[in-house]
Amino acid sequence: SLLFKVLPSINQKDTKSQMEIYDLAEKYISDKLQNYTSYIYTGKSKIYNNLGETEQALYYANLSYKYAKAFGDSIGSARALQQTGVIYGMRNDLKKSEQFIKKSTAIVENNIYNPKIDSTKNKNLLLQLKSNLSLNYLLQKRHKESTQAAFQTLNLAKKLNNKKVEILQCSSRETFTKNF
Repeated sequence: SLLFKVLPSINQKDTKSQMEIYDLAEKYISDKLQNYTSYIYTGKSKIYNNLGETEQALYYANLSYKYAKAFGDSIGSARALQQTGVIYGMRNDLKKSEQFIKKSTAIVENNIYNPKIDSTKNKNLLLQLKSNLSLNYLLQKRHKESTQAAFQTLNLAKKLNNKKVEILQCSSRETFTKNF
């Protein structure tokens, strides 16, 4: 698929080119690949959120969720809910952000060992969600919960041999212990 071949090669700061690829993918998506529409809308939502256009970002996150639900794509639903949580976090509505991240986490945890779904991707998504939740708690000054979520992320990262997350969480852990 053009979307998954071209997008990784585009500079992450080049939002115009990214949006052009998403627009093309949306325009030419075949009936057989309609389930990918959710991922296109999540991508557009991320771009709009990075540009600070949170209304547009929410619009596309909601569209993504609707498409994922319509096609029974639980992981697509989880990603859309995660994106919605991130947007509310950017708006500093941390309680609403937390609600969406927790909904997304529950979906992933319920599907993590589903043989029809790539469990490595699920586990990596779960890493992101636990990290999102840790940051959310930290911003709410709920340090104990933040630390617990950070350690859950760190332990899962170790199981997956994901050193990038491990390093990020270790540096965050130092911040957590200084706040106690």
